[in-house]
Amino acid sequence: METLRTIRVLLVAGLVACAAVGAARGAEVRLKAHARTSTSIVTLADVADVHAADEFQKQQLERIELGASPAPGSRRFVRMREVQDALWMRGINLALHQFSGVEQTEVIGPGEPVAEKAPAPISNVERERAERFAADAVVRALQAAAGKNDPFQVKVALDNSQIPIVLTYGGRMRAEGGAAPWTGKQQFRLASDDAKAVFDIEADVELPPSVVVVVKSLPAGSIVHIGDIALQPTNGVRAGVKPFHRVEDVVGMQTNWSIPAGTILDHGGVQRPQVVRKGDAVTLYARSAGLRVRTTVRAREAGSVGDLITVESLADRAPMFARVTGVQEVEVYAEPAAAAAPLPAATIETMKASQATSADARFAGAQGGVQR
Repeated sequence: METLRTIRVLLVAGLVACAAVGAARGAEVRLKAHARTSTSIVTLADVADVHAADEFQKQQLERIELGASPAPGSRRFVRMREVQDALWMRGINLALHQFSGVEQTEVIGPGEPVAEKAPAPISNVERERAERFAADAVVRALQAAAGKNDPFQVKVALDNSQIPIVLTYGGRMRAEGGAAPWTGKQQFRLASDDAKAVFDIEADVELPPSVVVVVKSLPAGSIVHIGDIALQPTNGVRAGVKPFHRVEDVVGMQTNWSIPAGTILDHGGVQRPQVVRKGDAVTLYARSAGLRVRTTVRAREAGSVGDLITVESLADRAPMFARVTGVQEVEVYAEPAAAAAPLPAATIETMKASQATSADARFAGAQGGVQR
């Protein structure tokens, strides 16, 4: 009994030394889904795979005791929290190590094989966690293949047999596959770092829509040039913002206010450049049937090319609408007077006969008057 106590004291001392030596490089503890013991004590090696660069550190961790084994033919569960508590109680700094795998291990006691139970249902949390690990692996593969850190949005659907495998290896899964242009339905092969687990999955890959972003701060009233903006993908746009999705829709526009670098350009932030300002004396061109008359009027409103604004005469301030055609220029179009339509020949003859009859009657009346 005294010998056993001495061995345990030495083991604890060794583990403390191991924690100090392994401060720079920790180990990874992957909890298994199922384990069977052959002794009366459950150790960390029974319930988890321990990976460490230092072999001595690995052996010391594997020997940590987690309690008594279940009775022959029965079961018990060892939770991840219990494993971490056991390490902490032995002076091991948990922050130096990584923990992955399932949330709890089913430990079967020594003895005859126990009839297998139906697998426990997979919770939504476990499914989401596994699919997140798989999606992250796909994103890393896509970014490496595309040669840039585009914000790929990946959705994968794992079946119930794949989820425990992915949870076991966690972030140590890697993906291979995909094809340019790297979006849409893509096929990938997931593999563990030790190549013990390999299976194929299908992923839906999308890139968020690109929007026009200001790359250089622009003061109010600036004309936007091609070097001032860039098309960049984004994960989302703030509510109420109406972004531009094409650079050519923005180049040549004028800013309504100061826009700092990094801002998504909104439709309300720019307008067509104003070439006529309110109160300016502008040249008015009036066109009609090939004629062009020019005069000077005053603008009552500011406007850009193509805008319909109100102007007024300099003489009597009579208002009129004119369309902006250029810098300090507006134009109105005067409709030509409607020409009288020619009368038919028959109508003209009838009118002539009627006029002759009226003249004869007036002449006869005049003669009779003289005779009387």
